[in-house]
Amino acid sequence: MTITVRQQRLLTTGAGALGPVAAVVIAWATSSYGKQRGDALEIANVALVLAVVTVTTALANWVGGVVTSLAAALSLNWFHTEPIRTFRISATTDLLSVLLLAALGVGVSSVTARRVRAATRRGSHLAAAAAHDRVVAAAGASRPAHQLWQLALAATSPELALVNACVVSARAVDLPIIARLPWTDNPSDACFLLPPGGAAMPMGQSSGCFLVIVPRETMTSVLLDRRAVTSFADAVHLALEDPYPNPIHP
Repeated sequence: MTITVRQQRLLTTGAGALGPVAAVVIAWATSSYGKQRGDALEIANVALVLAVVTVTTALANWVGGVVTSLAAALSLNWFHTEPIRTFRISATTDLLSVLLLAALGVGVSSVTARRVRAATRRGSHLAAAAAHDRVVAAAGASRPAHQLWQLALAATSPELALVNACVVSARAVDLPIIARLPWTDNPSDACFLLPPGGAAMPMGQSSGCFLVIVPRETMTSVLLDRRAVTSFADAVHLALEDPYPNPIHP
């Protein structure tokens, strides 16, 4: 059975939301299991069950995996380590179990995050390569300008698909500024690394606005083509300007 993108997103979101809840419920339920018969579950067994929940969540949703690992570790501490119902830990072995549980979730989540970022980049590059082929095929034939514009925009830079963008006034900018440099073939000048918190590029000489770009939620830092970002900022600036500032009369 093939899973659609929408179904995959629902599964990912569901795993991220249910993982922490499941960890807390399991830790609470197992804290009283078997106590009346005197055969309560050992902390190692509970930690193993919580580890399965944490890893399963982390494989589906890396953010949910981090949250689940913290929830599982804190719940294991609260319900199963002496003294019970506190966050203090008296036994070294119990402390080790809590720390290993937290580290397991964070480690698996890191691997999942890298896998998601790599898959996203791969998909963006494949889409850009296909768009480039369409531009090459279409460039030699006369067609409406907006069609060629859209094709060219899709093929400009695959990394632009990995960022979110908005326009803000200069007074609202508190981010690193992306310098506008002359076009060059030098890779060190042609590309720049967009930090996780984003950066801003000035739009025009006197617009008083900046184009702010921030990596999408699945990404951390992104390597971008400065020429593509400059062209993007200029295109947005042109679109926001009065389309006919100086009408030409016959």
